[in-house]
Amino acid sequence: MLMTLAGLMLAIVICIVVTVGAMFTVGYVSQSVPATALTAAIGITLVAGGPAYALRTSRKLRVRSLALGMGAGTILALLVALALGGWSLYGPYGLSQQIDRQLYPLVQAHREGFFLGADGGGHLATLSDDQGSLTFQYGRCMDTAEDGCTRPVEVTSQPAKAWPALVQGGGACQRLQPMLGVPAVIVARQVTVFTGSSAVSILVWQATTEGYIGSPPAELELLKELRRIGAHQSAQALPPPTAGTVQILRNRCGG
Repeated sequence: MLMTLAGLMLAIVICIVVTVGAMFTVGYVSQSVPATALTAAIGITLVAGGPAYALRTSRKLRVRSLALGMGAGTILALLVALALGGWSLYGPYGLSQQIDRQLYPLVQAHREGFFLGADGGGHLATLSDDQGSLTFQYGRCMDTAEDGCTRPVEVTSQPAKAWPALVQGGGACQRLQPMLGVPAVIVARQVTVFTGSSAVSILVWQATTEGYIGSPPAELELLKELRRIGAHQSAQALPPPTAGTVQILRNRCGG
């Protein structure tokens, strides 16, 4: 029993040393938690698991007990390393890191765009940049089609001058009380706010017997989470719209 515990402690010490080595080599260079965890797992298997496997057939009971403890410690350390690697990819931390990597080029380019953070209405799923318009989609696919899928929540930042054409045929424009300190309207069953030279629209799809339609009440609720790309907290107030943006809004909605 004592030799088994000794083997377990020995394996744990070896695993700690290997993991620290992986952090200061692969981790330092790659800045990647999954790569570091994988390197540590391989090192643990070779340095701790290898001797345990070799000693398992020894004729001496004490040596076999030592090997048993080392094997148990190796397996435990491998499970921890692989769990940390998986969590870093698919847990909240991993998703946040992936989002930051996607947003970094936009922040560096000083793009004027807004989104709902990492998990507004569901985890951020896709980011597209199409001719000056940034669209963030959240949540799982509601259905699939040849050109992609419909996701429950979309946030689009577009130049204000492009907004009237995008909502052409969307019906009457309903003026709202200012939201986040800026003008807000509902057109085509989606809430849009106007800030700087941009129109920022939030669309929440809801299923009906006639298909998917926008849900303004849900959109207004999510509006509280709106923030500029690169920001980690929702905005209490948005920058006021430019004079040109205000004129575009008046041309489409009056007032």
